Amino acid sequence: MKVLISGYGQSQWPLIEQIALRLLRSRVHVAFASFNADAAVNAGLTARCEALGIGFHSQESLVAQILERQAPRATRTPKISTPWQPDSTEENYRRLLLAQMQASQAILKSVQPHLLIVCEDGPGGNAALIATARQKGLPTLVTPFGIGEQKDYDNFIEDRAREGSLTLVPEGPIGEAVRSFAPHWIRPSPHGEVLIHPAEFILAKVAVGLDLPKPWVVQGGTADLIAVESPAMRRHYLREGIAESKLRQIGSVYCDVIADVLARDPKAMHAYRSASVIDEGRLKLLIALPPSYHGARGHLAEHASYSDFVRSLVTEAARIPGIDLSVAVHPGTHAADRQAISAAGARISTNWLLEEIPRCDVFLTTWSSTIRWAIACKKPVLNYDAYGFALPTYRDAGGVTTTRNLAELIARLRNLAENPDALRAHAARQAESAPDWGQFDGGDFKRLLLLARELVASRRFSPRRAVAKLKTIVKKL
Repeated sequence: MKVLISGYGQSQWPLIEQIALRLLRSRVHVAFASFNADAAVNAGLTARCEALGIGFHSQESLVAQILERQAPRATRTPKISTPWQPDSTEENYRRLLLAQMQASQAILKSVQPHLLIVCEDGPGGNAALIATARQKGLPTLVTPFGIGEQKDYDNFIEDRAREGSLTLVPEGPIGEAVRSFAPHWIRPSPHGEVLIHPAEFILAKVAVGLDLPKPWVVQGGTADLIAVESPAMRRHYLREGIAESKLRQIGSVYCDVIADVLARDPKAMHAYRSASVIDEGRLKLLIALPPSYHGARGHLAEHASYSDFVRSLVTEAARIPGIDLSVAVHPGTHAADRQAISAAGARISTNWLLEEIPRCDVFLTTWSSTIRWAIACKKPVLNYDAYGFALPTYRDAGGVTTTRNLAELIARLRNLAENPDALRAHAARQAESAPDWGQFDGGDFKRLLLLARELVASRRFSPRRAVAKLKTIVKKL
């Protein structure tokens, strides 16, 4: 079996790498397709693919080559018949999208995969590759990278409205075409009818066959199945309006990574099974810093800058007696902030965050999707809502405490460090929620592989391909 995995950037790579490694061990041929236009990112991804021994394909490089070859004919409109008349902006978008589909065809022809795996299938996903794969009868499976909520889009709209950069349905023929032929792309809001992309781009996507059934849902695209991580995530996808028939609850490779850590670390395994601390008398605190949202939501933060936020949080936490502090920094963190973190007495982690979570006692972060794995590990979570996102994601998890105030957060942390009974009670509440968010039986990849083979087997006989093959044979006679 041959599998093509597609991803956007370095943040998704650790999950993709783990899936690829496990597929390779199962004697599955693997290739990777990046749809990131950043040359530096692709250079890093190329090196990582070479280290694994898998083929790397840059979709955007192929797109650039295709558009360059078409440059002399740039004034020609793609021959696509639509009920509306495209303007020059939409025509340019059509050329770009068609080039993406041609690049996708070239990658699929080169790899000849039996299955496409993606981390996201929606407005941020690789729509061109997914659509092209489906046109060829190739099954597509989503192994989700993170979480996205409708409230995230509400926050996005408010941020853009405050900046004055909100994209609304325009007046005139273009707006009427969107209302008539792409109404599901419109999201009503207090600020008017909002679009996630410019109207011309949406019409171009519809015209070339890259429409999305649910464009305001993170996984609202056209992939065949979503490999659902847990019962809690299954409920999440249903709340997002995704059809139940598209969901297969099998677990996540994320959980297998944690299971491997627990198997190698007896103390971490004991802490997990007993919902207790790793080392008696010490509290291992793991802080996962978010990226900076001060540009869009700084007015909602307690601190004037991201640097002040980072330094205040780490310094205040490090002052609490009995705490062993580790900090996972975001890749965009400035060198000066890294130095300040180290100066406060914290260890900056160089490991993948997922490998650190089962080795900590308390997890402190800001609305990270990795909170779900801390819940599954029975780790109390202190969620500092520094930017006022107010998401509902973990409202049913008894061991996740959310606060907007740093002083209150530090007081809660101090209580956990100084009061063993409070820590045990918090961990016990998390342990009750744990099975709902993940399991560590080490079999999630096996279930993923079985699902992949099931999908491939279901497409072994395709009436469309059979007819095409018959026509080819007839032509040769």
